[in-house]
Amino acid sequence: MNGVSYQQFMQFAPQNVNPIDADEYFYVYNYQYLIYLVNPCLASCVNGLSAITSVFTNEAPTMSFDLKRKNVQC
Repeated sequence: MNGVSYQQFMQFAPQNVNPIDADEYFYVYNYQYLIYLVNPCLASCVNGLSAITSVFTNEAPTMSFDLKRKNVQC
């Protein structure tokens, strides 16, 4: 590796946009939604890293959740 690193924070978007009570905690109710949040973060990481160094691909990895098998696939 070339020693270059890049940091990207995941942007949280609540599932329930109209909660009854305001709360300071982040709630994720299922794996599919977490993966929905992670995939754009991975894309931002690849874009950010490719802006500062050469990378092997400009295509970000993606994740999905198989409901039948109950596992994450990359």
